[in-house]
Amino acid sequence: MGIKSVSIEDLVECLRKQELFVEAKAIDPKSKIDQIQTDSRAKTVANTVFIAIKGNVFDSHQCIDKLQNSDCCPSLFLVDNNDAYLEVKNRPVIKVQNSRAAWSFVSALLAGNPQEQLTFYGITGTNGKTSSAWLLRQLLASLGEKVLMIGTLGIFSDDEIKASSHTTPDPDILFSEFRKALSSGVTTVVMEVSSHAIAQKKVEPIQFDAVLFTSFSRDHLDFHSSMQDYLQTKVELYQRLAKSGAKIVLESKVEAAIRSYGLSTPSDYTTYGLPHETRHSDVTYTLESVTSSGTRFGIMSTRDTGVQIEFTTALFGNFIIANLVGCLVFFRDKWQEIQTYVSKLESIPGRLEPVKNSSCPAQVFIDYAHTPDALDNCLSSLSGMTKNRLFVVFGCGGDRDKGKRPQMAQVAVEYADTIMITSDNPRTEDPLQIIKEIYAGIPSHMTSSKIYSEEDRKKAIETVMAMGEDDDVILIAGKGHEEYQIIGNRRLPFSDKSVVLSFQP
Repeated sequence: MGIKSVSIEDLVECLRKQELFVEAKAIDPKSKIDQIQTDSRAKTVANTVFIAIKGNVFDSHQCIDKLQNSDCCPSLFLVDNNDAYLEVKNRPVIKVQNSRAAWSFVSALLAGNPQEQLTFYGITGTNGKTSSAWLLRQLLASLGEKVLMIGTLGIFSDDEIKASSHTTPDPDILFSEFRKALSSGVTTVVMEVSSHAIAQKKVEPIQFDAVLFTSFSRDHLDFHSSMQDYLQTKVELYQRLAKSGAKIVLESKVEAAIRSYGLSTPSDYTTYGLPHETRHSDVTYTLESVTSSGTRFGIMSTRDTGVQIEFTTALFGNFIIANLVGCLVFFRDKWQEIQTYVSKLESIPGRLEPVKNSSCPAQVFIDYAHTPDALDNCLSSLSGMTKNRLFVVFGCGGDRDKGKRPQMAQVAVEYADTIMITSDNPRTEDPLQIIKEIYAGIPSHMTSSKIYSEEDRKKAIETVMAMGEDDDVILIAGKGHEEYQIIGNRRLPFSDKSVVLSFQP
């Protein structure tokens, strides 16, 4: 993946500079490394450093003995476990403070440290990362920047699109993509930065020029020990990983959450929100009109002597407009210049995306919403434009935070006239047990005529579409742009959008 090989001497110096180096033995400072390996099952090639990682399920430090005695032993081991360090006999090995952080810095080194020559916009938030990245990429392009976008939807550069298995790719992939982008003339990177990526040290070598924090609500409590731990991890994006003087933009309710948990705000930042949500936002916006064809909204910057302007866009959904406003905060001095371009912004795949099928008279939307807050945002937006009945189809992922399951049901009950509970990505859990746990959030007085369940997601979608009539709205939530469903340990082809398009009553 690298553009050059590096000596172990240079690798050690890189680790020392980042205060990661602890000790080493049997190393030849002049020998070369040009490959990284983290998978203990992969075939090792020459000049490879094997970086042992302790994961949530498996710790590859356990494979050190097997690897060092194999025919394809790596050229160098890098570990952060003292027992594993001592286990290496007569082989080059380096012990570091944190293998994950070392993985990132070694990946950047092998790629020629391309992050030092690029401008970075980092976007975090429980919800809104993908929408904001998609919109920010377009806004920057309208101002003449050549942009690389990395996130849930994949890796985008010009017309080239690559799939990505993680919101924030692993370091060796990430820095290799930065190198390729730089060589093709890219000037700016827009990337989603998940709390997992921050906790797993994937972006350590990057110093962000701008940070957007879009929202904060319950999620990932299967990974984080508490809501405070979850938030503390996210604020590291501006506390540790942003340049001095970086542009920091916080949604107003995020700022309130940061303060309520006693965490530090940046030394200088800009907030945005609806006027009724806070009395102190630096940028406020008002929704002038919202229809199924788009939105007209006004935006005002009180920080810049009351600058005010009105935008129209084909986008709709209160939360999507909020994400757009967050992006626009970065360009307060260019609002007039990009006003026309905002009206031409492309909609976000799988985010309140309308999907039309003439066989179903109802309006059908798909969305990635898989948290209580995201589902609330979608349903509240759609309820305002629903003339007849509002349907929702949703489930919850297996092997993930179980506490949000009844909360999702409570949100659905608040807005929807008819609810269909189904499978999402059940993974290794029993889909029927997940559905049962979702049902726990439905009040006992709710009539069975309004609540349905169907384990088969395709059948669930088709059943609701068959119910649809003129002026009804159907939301299919949870998977959005995804083209697979994880059942057991298998990733099977599946697309909500394809099911809608192929529906025949």
